[in-house]
Amino acid sequence: MADLLYPINRTEHAYISTHGMMGSFNQPYLMRLNAPVDEARVREGFRRLVSAHPRLRCVVEPGRLHYGFRVLPDDEIVDQLFEIAWKVRRDVDLDDPAELEAFHNEILNDPLPLERGLGMRAFFLPHPQRPMLVMNIHHMLLDGRSILHLLSDLMGWLNGRDIRPSEMESRSMWPAAAPRSWRQLLAARSHAREAARLAAEVPAIQVPTKLTHNYSTHAVLHHRLGVGAAPLRARARAIGVSLNTLLVALFAESFLRLDAADPKSAAVIRLSVDMRRCYPEGQQPVIGNFVGAFLVREQRRGLPFDELARAIDAQVKEGTRRFDEREMGWTYLFEELVAYFGRTMTAYLGWKMKRAGKFPRISLHATSLGDANRINAADARLRIDEIWPVAPSLSLLFVTVEMNGSIFFPAAFQRCETDPRAVRSFLSLVDEVAREIAGVTDSEPVDARKAAA
Repeated sequence: MADLLYPINRTEHAYISTHGMMGSFNQPYLMRLNAPVDEARVREGFRRLVSAHPRLRCVVEPGRLHYGFRVLPDDEIVDQLFEIAWKVRRDVDLDDPAELEAFHNEILNDPLPLERGLGMRAFFLPHPQRPMLVMNIHHMLLDGRSILHLLSDLMGWLNGRDIRPSEMESRSMWPAAAPRSWRQLLAARSHAREAARLAAEVPAIQVPTKLTHNYSTHAVLHHRLGVGAAPLRARARAIGVSLNTLLVALFAESFLRLDAADPKSAAVIRLSVDMRRCYPEGQQPVIGNFVGAFLVREQRRGLPFDELARAIDAQVKEGTRRFDEREMGWTYLFEELVAYFGRTMTAYLGWKMKRAGKFPRISLHATSLGDANRINAADARLRIDEIWPVAPSLSLLFVTVEMNGSIFFPAAFQRCETDPRAVRSFLSLVDEVAREIAGVTDSEPVDARKAAA
């Protein structure tokens, strides 16, 4: 394994190419436990994850033409690297939401190594009743679904079960997107042209944002939705949509209210798609990066919420259908070709687009981890009862996740382009709309920082 240089897919190529421009694509997940746990056992659990999953031992190495992954042998070199990756922090007051949020911002902006490894950090934050585990992994190594897989392994081990090792998977994403016929390719081209037309003609409503010559730092604000999952799930069932679709409609309605005066502007929400489902049967990968995306766009203001949610649901189903029917290959063909020309060209194009203001302008990137209660086994004594997942983004991003009856969606954005006060104000608006949807009569506004507690 150590002698092989595994190829990287187009998403991983984009991460290595823009790693410098963006600072680092850290994904720090904060998990609050329901009971104390021995520090040494947590350390051993994280170290066993590194042994069991080769992607955590990957370093990025240049080949003759392109970068690839090399898996380090599980030896004293990895032991030494893990000594740097493992940290115990006793200086963070876990009972102070503002201090915890500041810690999250700190580790989100601490660059992770890619070419020397390990591209991860593991933290333990002690507390007499409810300590915290932190898994911070570079996005080039894993996507959100992969991180949840590792968290399930870690919690299983802390509750007395073995960790099942994974194989090193290095799969191109093209087999999941490649059209099988000219009809599918032409349909994909038509979809791409229509998306480009709408992007040019219909401005996206945004939390006040300015363009800058360079990026500075990522920012994250903690937010727990001011309405619980149960009443929103009941409303979703009454409408005939999923809870995840209802949340997308909630975000869309909030943006439409944010800019109610301009009928031409739209709530433009980018939704992530797990492309594992699109691989041929029997070839679906597990650990790695396999995420696509499509846009939901809504301009109509004043619609009854049920009607809005069903309209959003139709768009979500259509976007998913296009992936299933291989009608998204036109855009991905271009990305595959750009990756072929290497890291320097991709980074050059990235900088040119940034400074010309050519990056796509959207309202929000919403990616869902779904119901994270599955991380905890039914018979587990030690459990995660609170989770704060974050991924960096060029635009405002919510990683939505349900845990213990609450919906968490920490907000990540570029600090130099968006004022945190504007984001907090928008989060309060989302809470107001959520209360209306759920029929909650509490008239007191939900403070974003208090809701994070």
